[in-house]
Amino acid sequence: MINRFTILLVIVAISLAACRGRTAQPPGEPRFASVVLTDDKESKVEKTVFAPDVPAVYTVFTLSDVPANTTIKSVWIAEKTASAPDDYKIDETSLAMGGNLNSGNFLLSRPTNGWPAGQYRVELYIGERLAHTGRFQVEGAAATPPPTTSAATTPFASKGWVFENGAYVNSQHGLRVEVPTGWTVGNEQRYSERILWVMSRLDASGKERLGSNITHGRAQATSEQFFQFELRTFQQVTYQAGNETKPLWTVTGSGKIKDDLYGLEYVRNDDGTRGRNLHFVRNGFGYVIVFKWAPDAAPEELAELGAVAKSMGYADMTFTTTAFTTTAARPTPTGSSKAIIGDIVFAPNLQNERPVGAASRFGPGTRRMYAFFPFRDMRPEDKVEAVWFKDGEEVYKHKTTLTEVLGGNTKPSGNLWFWLSWTNGAPQGSYRVEIRVNGRPARTGTFEVNS
Repeated sequence: MINRFTILLVIVAISLAACRGRTAQPPGEPRFASVVLTDDKESKVEKTVFAPDVPAVYTVFTLSDVPANTTIKSVWIAEKTASAPDDYKIDETSLAMGGNLNSGNFLLSRPTNGWPAGQYRVELYIGERLAHTGRFQVEGAAATPPPTTSAATTPFASKGWVFENGAYVNSQHGLRVEVPTGWTVGNEQRYSERILWVMSRLDASGKERLGSNITHGRAQATSEQFFQFELRTFQQVTYQAGNETKPLWTVTGSGKIKDDLYGLEYVRNDDGTRGRNLHFVRNGFGYVIVFKWAPDAAPEELAELGAVAKSMGYADMTFTTTAFTTTAARPTPTGSSKAIIGDIVFAPNLQNERPVGAASRFGPGTRRMYAFFPFRDMRPEDKVEAVWFKDGEEVYKHKTTLTEVLGGNTKPSGNLWFWLSWTNGAPQGSYRVEIRVNGRPARTGTFEVNS
C-alpha cells in the first residue's frame, strides 16, 4: 500500500481583477481556462517530472464561464507505482467556486517517506463532469528520511534557534522548547517568515497525533488587542463541505489566562482536532504558541504534550479530550433583536481598535479594507453578517456573533469590524457593504476604488 500522504490542502484566491474592463459576452461552456502542474504555485511554470523529495505538487488553475457556487473537485491518483495497486486513489477534495472565485490551486503534500517513483494523474471536475486531466511522473530513488533531531542538526537556525543544554533556545525572541523523542521538526524552507517553529508527533501512517508551532509578527498593540484581532481572524475562516460553507474552527473557550497572556481553546470542525493557542506581545512582536492533538489522544499522549508546554515555560498547562466535547447548541436567534448598527466607516488600516485613514475613495493599491461600525443593544447570540458587493455583484460574506468574537466578555454596546483583502490591490470599481443582523439588513455603506 502506498505510504500515507499528508492532508490535501486547497487554496482559493478571490480574483476580482477579472471584473475590470470586462465586456459583455455570451457565456460558454464552464471550463478550466488554464491548468498548470508545478512545484511552486507562484512560478506558474509547467512541470511533468518531479523528484521524490519535492515538498508538494500544485495544480494551479483558472476558471472560465463557471457559475458561482459550482462544485470543483480534484482527484489525485497513482496510476502505476511499486507501492500501490494501479490507479490507486490517493485523495480528493471539492469546494464551491465560480463567479468571482475563479482562480486557485490544489496541492498534494509529499508522503512521509517521499513520493514513490511512477506515474500519477490529477483529475479535475466541474460538477460531475471530468473537465481536465493532468499527468506527471516521479523519478529517482525515494528520499532518505531526515536524521533524528539532535545537537548536530539545528532546525530553524536562520530564525535564531540554537541547541543548548538539551533544548532549543531562541534568544532573539526569548523562546525555549524541548523536542521529545519521536517528534519530527518541520523543514523551515517550507514555511513562511511568520513561522518560528513547527514540530509534530506522527502515527505509523504519517498522520499528526500531536503538534506545536510558534508564529510571530509585528504587533503595535497590547496583548489584549493583539489577541482580539487574532480571534476575529480565527473566527472568519471557513471550509467547504460539499455545497455547504462551514466555520473551520469552533472556539470553546477564550480570554485572559494571566498577566498579559491570553488564550483560546478550539475544535477543528473538519477533522475533530483539538487545540489551544496562547497569545502575547513582547518588544513589538505578537506571538501565538499553538498546541494541538488528535480527538482520540490517549492520556499518555496528552501528558507528553503537557511536557512540551512545560519546556516552553507553561508548567501549569494541561490538556484533555473530554473538555472539548461539542458544546450545546445555542438557541437560534430570531429576527426580534433590537440591535442598532451605526454608520459604517471604511479605512485601509486599524490601530488600537480604531480606523486609520478613513475615507470614501481609495487608490487601486489598497490591499485591505476595514468596514468599522458601532453597535448597541445587541445580544451575544445575534448573528452579525457583512456582505461585500463590487459593481452590484456579491463577492464575499462572513458572519459571526459577539460570543464568538469576544468570548465571555460580551457587552451590548461597542464596535465591530469586518475586512476584505486583495493580494495585488483592490480593483477599481464601486463597492457596497451590507451589515445584517440575524439575516435582516441593518446598515449599508459604500466606497470607491479609482486611480
